[in-house]
Amino acid sequence: RSRGIAGCGVCTNGTGGHFAKGVGCTINGGAFNVAWNEADGYSTINGGQNNRAKGEYATVNGGYANEAHKDDSTVGGGGQNQAFEAASTVAGGELNMAMEGGATIVG
Repeated sequence: RSRGIAGCGVCTNGTGGHFAKGVGCTINGGAFNVAWNEADGYSTINGGQNNRAKGEYATVNGGYANEAHKDDSTVGGGGQNQAFEAASTVAGGELNMAMEGGATIVG
């Protein structure tokens, strides 16, 4: 376990500084990641650094400084990407923003 803070969440295989809060919120590695959804839970971060997953079933798969804001939003890596709306996806690259529900940006 990392040296992060877990409130009904799980932090594993990381170098520390994580914050997982909410049922099923999970951080799998990396450093200084935040998976936080107290209302519905199940946000996930799979590695990387300084990433945030806030929506229900929101996922960030590595990279740095990425954010998945709403339910079912996904960032697949890269850096400084943001998936703002429900079911929006940024597949990678840098400095991308998916601003509409269901929008997809491919790096």
